[in-house]
Parts: sequence; C-alpha cells; structure tokens
Amino acid sequence: MNNTKPNLVIYDFCETIVSIQTADRFINYCSDSINPNSFISSLEKILIKSRFFAIINLINPKLNLSKKINLLKIRNVSELQLNGLAVKYYEGLIKPNFNSLILERLQQDIKKKNIVLIISGGYDFYLKLFCEEFGINYLLSSKIKIMDNKASGFLDGKDCMFEQKVLLLNKLILDEKLDFENTIVYSDSITDLPLFNWAKERFVISYNKSQNWVKQHNFNELIINRNA
Repeated sequence: MNNTKPNLVIYDFCETIVSIQTADRFINYCSDSINPNSFISSLEKILIKSRFFAIINLINPKLNLSKKINLLKIRNVSELQLNGLAVKYYEGLIKPNFNSLILERLQQDIKKKNIVLIISGGYDFYLKLFCEEFGINYLLSSKIKIMDNKASGFLDGKDCMFEQKVLLLNKLILDEKLDFENTIVYSDSITDLPLFNWAKERFVISYNKSQNWVKQHNFNELIINRNA
C-alpha cells in the first residue's frame, strides 16, 4: 500500500506556461473586437507615450495602474460576450504560445496525481479554459468584477500578484484541507519572490539567458530559447 502524499505543484501562467503576458492582451483583444476607438484606448496611448505608466511603476510597482486603467476599456461589456471572446482568445493566442517544456512538466505532475495549481495575475475568463482542458485541480487568478451581467471595469478583489498570491494560496490550503508532501513553484518573475520563498523547490523560467537574481537566490533555472 502506497501512503506517499502528493506534492503541491504551483505554476504561474504568463511567461511560464505560455511565452507571453496575457492579462492586458485579453482586455485589448476584447476592446479591439468591440470598440477599438474608445476614449480609454486613446487616453492609454497618450499615457504610454508620455511615459506616465513607466514613472508610476518606478514609484510604486505594486500599484499596476496601467492594468487597472486598461480594464476600463471593457466596462459594460456583457459577461456573455467576454466568455465568447475568451474562447477565441484562448484558441487563437494562448494555445499557439504554450511553452512545451513547461507544459510537459505540468502534464507529468497530473499523471503522478500531484496537486496542481495555477496561480496568475491573468484573468479567469480564459485561464479556466486552460484548467478545463488539462484537468487542473485549482485556479487562483485575478478576476474581472461583474455587475448586472456586465463588466464593471474594475477588479473583483485584489490583483493576484506579489504577496497576494501567497495569501490566496494559504487560504486555499486551509479551505480545501490540502495534504501534501513537498511544495514546488514554477514562475518566470522576481515579482513572485514571495511565492518562491514560500516553496521548498523553486524553478525559474528564463528566456535566452540566465537572470542574475536567480543565481543570487540559488534557485533552479530553466532557460527557454525564444526569438527576439
């Protein structure tokens, strides 16, 4: 009789399972499909050109103001429309950008019956499609607030980034009474340092070359070749 507990394996999504950032891309995809010349789109271009977001990000990177303003582009878009666009986005932009190396590791974890969790600052509209396709146990992500069956233009709760990932993770473990042996994290970014420090095993996904901060923390590193 095998009494070995499963591992809890946590995968970031953007630039980990896929080679791109997905959150703002999804909002832009929806906005371009419905109202490409909106006031918010025009304002966003001005703020980007003036380096307003870059300056705010230097002052307070955790604010992520550009992401919040971007969300206003889909204000009053119906939940039904967003679900339909999420399917097209997932098929057309997410699946062609899978990182095969990481996806294979994820599928091996599923075969081993490990507890697999996706945790991401991306949005649940398309991330849930990935979880459904690959049979992922749990999803923690940023959510778009829906009011009266329409997008409000705001986040539902806090953005699933930085320390918030660890808070949500610990809550899930308690709520679901998860029992596991080892904790393993895959992510690409130093912004997930709280999550890396939480886990026992850490794998950083890098592109084309090693990252200095990975060496400084003595984490494992997987380097993926990507054309510029």
